[in-house]
Amino acid sequence: GLATALALRTKFVVEEKKDVQIMILERRENFESRGATFGLAPCGQIALKEICPDVVEHLSKIGILIPQSGGYMLPWWEVRDALLAEARKYPDVIDIRTGMKIRNVTQDENQVTVTFEEPSADLVLEADVLIGADGVHSYVRTQVLGLSPPTSTGVYIWRGRVDVQDMPDLHVLTTKGLSDFNAFGPTIVTYFNFHSKLPNTIAWVVSSKDTSAITEGTTTPLDLVEKYMKTIEGDADEAMKEKYELAAKVLGRASQEDLTFSSEQAVVQLPEASSSPSAADDCWGRKGRTILIGDAAHALRPASGLGGSMAFEDAVMLSRLLVDSPQDQVSAALQEFQHRRLPRVKNISDDQAWRSEMAYKKGGLKSRPNWTPEYKEWLDEGPDASNDPPPAYADEGAFASAASVKP
Repeated sequence: GLATALALRTKFVVEEKKDVQIMILERRENFESRGATFGLAPCGQIALKEICPDVVEHLSKIGILIPQSGGYMLPWWEVRDALLAEARKYPDVIDIRTGMKIRNVTQDENQVTVTFEEPSADLVLEADVLIGADGVHSYVRTQVLGLSPPTSTGVYIWRGRVDVQDMPDLHVLTTKGLSDFNAFGPTIVTYFNFHSKLPNTIAWVVSSKDTSAITEGTTTPLDLVEKYMKTIEGDADEAMKEKYELAAKVLGRASQEDLTFSSEQAVVQLPEASSSPSAADDCWGRKGRTILIGDAAHALRPASGLGGSMAFEDAVMLSRLLVDSPQDQVSAALQEFQHRRLPRVKNISDDQAWRSEMAYKKGGLKSRPNWTPEYKEWLDEGPDASNDPPPAYADEGAFASAASVKP
């Protein structure tokens, strides 16, 4: 949402000298520093440079370059805070409001009208377009557009971070490279090392397919790790015991809120790129002057950290089309946006689903083949990439077979 607001300002005000008023409606009361990591891929960098080059420069300084991909590993909250600070520079154009709960949305061929619950019940917002950038469990998707909710992947996620400065027993994490992947049966614990840019900061992410053992809001990742260790009691080698002891120490230092706040990972099943416009509307999400973008439209599995960059590409493409559209052609512009974005996002979504499932199979991350150089180049091209991608793998047959069974 922040990136889209900045993109609209850039296209309308900076480049075309047109007037535009943008209101960001945030349901939460404040902007919390939650989350773990954010992957800013080369395609996301290209998109952001078109929107706000100063933010890209800032993020490149505080992020950790991943040589093999050309992307940056960043703390999630740092990306959000950089975009928020940039948006707050332009209060005459971008109005940011928190604690906003939508009561009703109506629209006709001329405008969208939004009303709100208390304490903003006296506000009636009339706009040319409503953009749902409210994440995978999008209110706009289900309650405004009436679309089906995202599909569960059978994976639960916990995220958090620890400061290891006063924890000598955890200093080893600052020497383990960018990330450290540890599998405990159906539960995966991954550490992300930000020490080189943010001293002593380690982010952690736990994902688990042990759904029968999970009660949302109660089960902690430590419970799942301990459960697995009990199943192999007597068979665990020293390396596995060391991994468990490290996980127990990290998770033992985590806040109770982070330990009990889990989310069921879900994805949006996209139609084939050749589908009719109405089929795309029913899956991606467009109706009249209302459109979904980012995870609300096409939540991906997080195999390669491409979800955020896809959202930045959305922001660029949508703002380009809207700035060139007369007021009475907004609905057509939104349909064109969806038509242009669907083939690329569909291809990447299928690939990320397959790569994520491979991480849970024997061999984990090492079992996933590399992309072909041509496909990697296509990924990196950003919003102007062709919608006819080259093969992703040298053995496309193996991928097609695996991808045919949706997780």
